[in-house]
Amino acid sequence: MHPWEVFGVNKHIIQRVIGHSETDGSGYEPGDTQLLKLIAIISMTIDHVHIAFFPDNNLMAFLGRFAFPIYAYCVAVGSVYTRDRLKYLGRLVFIGLLSQPFYIVALNHDNADMYAIPFRSSPLQSALNYYLQSWDIGNIMLLLALGVLLIWAIREKKAVFVVALAIIAWRLEGHVAYGWHGVLLIVLFYLTLSRWWLCFPVMLAYLYVWGYDSTLAEYYPWWAFPLFVLALLALVCARTHSGIRINKWVFYWFYPAHLCIIMILKMIMGV
Repeated sequence: MHPWEVFGVNKHIIQRVIGHSETDGSGYEPGDTQLLKLIAIISMTIDHVHIAFFPDNNLMAFLGRFAFPIYAYCVAVGSVYTRDRLKYLGRLVFIGLLSQPFYIVALNHDNADMYAIPFRSSPLQSALNYYLQSWDIGNIMLLLALGVLLIWAIREKKAVFVVALAIIAWRLEGHVAYGWHGVLLIVLFYLTLSRWWLCFPVMLAYLYVWGYDSTLAEYYPWWAFPLFVLALLALVCARTHSGIRINKWVFYWFYPAHLCIIMILKMIMGV
């Protein structure tokens, strides 16, 4: 019995309000992912504007830290509740491949090898080299796709694939945003989805150990990071019912679009 049924509220009404159904058999009802995604893209935009234009703004750096953990949670939920696994994975990979050149320039990851072939001498070869050399550091979408694959391998009990994907994640450390720590965060969210009482302490410990050793520790006192983690987990674990309905492609296309805008602004401003 769902807890709300004690008060006479029908379980299916709750599911319609949330916008999801219990398709994984765990009894877990995912949070308000539409609202969470909206918060995540706002946080991500603040973070990317901070990196591109205001690198010394500590407040923007702090607010930008909410984005990835929220995306990690939403992907863990999406990997379980998606109606079509291949399409879900395909969207992440497609947007990742499309976004890469914008990501690398907008966030100051470009390198000299990208510009090794002059565009005037050979436009096609120059463009191809530019794109291929941009993969020195991959964007977050492919990390999310790797997390989805690992979750599916765990769900299907494919031990060989789990080990292989874990090794790939480990080997990609330093070559993709957030590295294997990010992949593990996605998997931990999946493993604790239906156990909020376990999710809270596990995530608090993991995010604290991983995150406090990052640049945030340089700008904030020791007690600020635990407060950040608690605020983040409160957002994820809260059962809000905002009623927000946004086409899924808006969230996908926002990623390359905002990176492209930041890249163009940097070129105009000469940053």
